[in-house]
Amino acid sequence: MKRAISSVSTRLLALALLGLGAVCLGCPDSPDSPGEPGASPAPTPTPAAPTSPPAPGAESLLALAGVTLELSGVEAVPGGFLVVEDELVGSVLFVDQASFAAGAPQARLAKLERKRKLLPPGAELEKLLPVQDFEGIARDAEWVYLVGSHAGALKGKKKKAHWEPREDREFLIRARWNPEERSLTVPRASKEHPERGVYRELRQALQSQGEETDGLNVEGLDHLEGRLYLGLRAPLHEGRATILHASPDDVFSAQGLTLKTLRCDLQGAGIRGLHHTPEGKLLALSGPIQDASEPAPALWEIDPASGAAKRLRLLEPQAGGFPEGLCFASPTQLLIVYDAEGASRAPLQLLPWPLR
Repeated sequence: MKRAISSVSTRLLALALLGLGAVCLGCPDSPDSPGEPGASPAPTPTPAAPTSPPAPGAESLLALAGVTLELSGVEAVPGGFLVVEDELVGSVLFVDQASFAAGAPQARLAKLERKRKLLPPGAELEKLLPVQDFEGIARDAEWVYLVGSHAGALKGKKKKAHWEPREDREFLIRARWNPEERSLTVPRASKEHPERGVYRELRQALQSQGEETDGLNVEGLDHLEGRLYLGLRAPLHEGRATILHASPDDVFSAQGLTLKTLRCDLQGAGIRGLHHTPEGKLLALSGPIQDASEPAPALWEIDPASGAAKRLRLLEPQAGGFPEGLCFASPTQLLIVYDAEGASRAPLQLLPWPLR
């Protein structure tokens, strides 16, 4: 965990220095706040490189400029878009609608907070959740949902090799989005309200149903017609990708969870992102289950009742990165974000919808 926090500290420093308006964790949120005595004033955000506004009905490519971002999911919310990045700890990114529409998207940190007990009485404290490796995001009318990769660490060699779970990656969270404060608040369970905001027993639930969990890697998340859908990058089941689904109430209750499964033939690929069409079909981004170039990334339409899959188009890597998240930027534009580790900008691709 020390390594993870060190990594994110470096990344947050880069965000601040490169003018993306990062929120300092534990510092005053308001840019007008004086902060600590003798502190230097906050840097003025540097605009992204000028680009043309995205044209309706045209395919285009935007970028979050000035910092390397490993984007792994995106969802539209009031005021703009929430973007998850798999190296941040306890935070996600918010891109405001105005900068996005102008063709020069700007990102700021949105903290993921959990309410604590009132100590002293009347003074409410907040605690940043120690979670990382965000891989998917979705929402309904009330909640924003986030999922960690659940990827463990492979320990040992050859016959003694085994997977060790990592608690900071094993989570499914629901939180309320506050567009004014640009923050996400995770509820705590109580006697009066036993529902919780963090679910950590997915691996155990799968094992109880006889599902393989060695190499488990969750990368897709969607909410559709009262169900949460989780897409697995790995493992495959007899060569097919797996989508799990359950009602949010079942997930976040204190009761045992039974997950339903869909098996999808994505030609040997795993799921890297999930969303849905206005007509109620699932949309899936696919890619290799390991770090490789094949199978080529693709966009699929999946029947949520049967798992039947139809490939809509192949996708070209952008800035050397794979597509990992998608949502609708408008009724006629599909937004895809890319994990472009090592690139100078994080690509955002807009495709006309319906696809041509």
